[in-house]
Amino acid sequence: MTNHQILIGDSRKLMKRLPSSSVQLIITSPPYFDKKDYSHPDQIGLGQTYQDYLSELAKVWKESFRVLEAGCNLIIDVGEVRSRENQKFKIRMLPCHLIDSLEKIGFSFKGATIWFKKTKGKSPVWGSYPFPRTGVSRLETEWILRFLKPGDSKDIRREIKEHSRLSLKEWLVYFSPIWEISGVQQKEHPAMFPLEIPYRLIRMFSFKAVPELDFSGDTVLDPFLGSGTTTKAAILLDRNSIGIELNPEYLEVIKEKIGFSQKRLDKNINIKIWRE
Repeated sequence: MTNHQILIGDSRKLMKRLPSSSVQLIITSPPYFDKKDYSHPDQIGLGQTYQDYLSELAKVWKESFRVLEAGCNLIIDVGEVRSRENQKFKIRMLPCHLIDSLEKIGFSFKGATIWFKKTKGKSPVWGSYPFPRTGVSRLETEWILRFLKPGDSKDIRREIKEHSRLSLKEWLVYFSPIWEISGVQQKEHPAMFPLEIPYRLIRMFSFKAVPELDFSGDTVLDPFLGSGTTTKAAILLDRNSIGIELNPEYLEVIKEKIGFSQKRLDKNINIKIWRE
């Protein structure tokens, strides 16, 4: 049986309730800076200065370091920040600023995968179009950053590892430096990412439950759950999960995505929903 918790509330507060070293993988995509409205007064990003935005995110990363088991990974999907300030176009390399922030907390940066979103819609035209010198490339990529919590993880027996084995074909695709994965339509939530991303990351960096070998499986945490994509991937891959979402309006979207009513009938899946 795998266990899944959906927590409705502020991850900056709710993560404090999680035991230290209790999760084996964290996958998330934090709120955009001053770009998307997630319809909640306590949201991170909208109406803040860039430094305040980084400071609020750091509260989540500090708790992530505490709850993550040593030798395990935190994966963050982010893009560069583009905005107009005082009538001037500005680009901030958020991935670089996050690397600096998380290394100060204690994480070790282990590299990045570039997600090429293969956007079908029209991207904004920045710069001096149609003339040279100050044109800017289309914003069609994001960075998937990997951070490791230093230390030794608990030993996993070889026979348990065999159940999470990756084929050579999967390994070569998953550990490629560039992922070409189409984005998804932003219907129920303003910033959804495709299922394939957490699906790959969970396969790459965690072990599945093997009840016959008395192994309950790794636990995956997403502190910015959004529409529930990370939880869905964890369910499909026989991992446990904890998802935290600030806005209660997205709860029905999450329940629909993970098939809450159907999963309740599955004896091998236990789903609990908590409100702050």
